[in-house]
Amino acid sequence: MAFMKYSDRRDLREKMYRLYSGRNVSGDFNNLPVMKEIAETRMHLARLLGYETFAHYRLEKSMAKTLKRSMSCSIRCAMPIAPQWKPSSANFRLMPRRLKAGR
Repeated sequence: MAFMKYSDRRDLREKMYRLYSGRNVSGDFNNLPVMKEIAETRMHLARLLGYETFAHYRLEKSMAKTLKRSMSCSIRCAMPIAPQWKPSSANFRLMPRRLKAGR
């Protein structure tokens, strides 16, 4: 979306993001009941097949095989970059002001 990328109006970008990300959760096009039914069906399928959750079922066919191994891998991958998160996130929050100031 070009507007989101190029607009200097942070307030309008935020408004557009909130409207876009909150779509189909109320009114005539409310998808919440459908999403709930999908989640319940997935849980029912997993339990019928002997799994604790749908995530356990899906992971068995993946390289990770188990939820525990998947989480362990995620943590191992994240730890080397964790020291950079804090300074990076601070710089990211300041970016709109810096861009506006021309720095």
